[in-house]
Amino acid sequence: MREAIFITVLLLMIVACTPQPAPEPKDVATIRGAPIANNQNADDNAIAPTPAVSSQPSSPVSTPVQTSSPFTGKRLAGTTTSYLEFSQADYETALKTKRVIVLDFYANWCPICKREEPEILATFEQLDDPTIIGFRVNYKDSETDDSEEALARRFGVAYQHTKVILVDGNQALKSPESWDTERWLAEIKQVTNG
Repeated sequence: MREAIFITVLLLMIVACTPQPAPEPKDVATIRGAPIANNQNADDNAIAPTPAVSSQPSSPVSTPVQTSSPFTGKRLAGTTTSYLEFSQADYETALKTKRVIVLDFYANWCPICKREEPEILATFEQLDDPTIIGFRVNYKDSETDDSEEALARRFGVAYQHTKVILVDGNQALKSPESWDTERWLAEIKQVTNG
């Protein structure tokens, strides 16, 4: 009986972590439950689009970083402490400016990553420290590029949903565990001695 339960649990874990095709892009996104049109392009400097109503399911909105920032990537969360889509140029800028860098290795097919996404978004909305920056790094999904693959190799990332925190360009923390907002805040605070 125990063997049957063990095999069943093992099979469920394998199925849950099997890559799934990327979902179709949505025309409407949601921030804190309020639908907004998501019709921006990467060069658009608007911070928030005009509200729109839709019955379609939605996902978090990506907005470009404000022009006063040295970073050009799309902001996923945060005002003072930004959480951005990874780009090699922004990562190199963060390294040069000696920021604390939070790397969240994410796969668009991963159920754990999707479950954790609201937690990290809430974390960066709560943080108020311009010396910290976060990046969502695509990992073995349909959006992963060569620089993201190289970054994962550099830090020995074996699983999506791995978190790496750098201080002065050096790895201060690495964890494949699932974190809620409180854990995110506690780990960042511990690494920054804040």
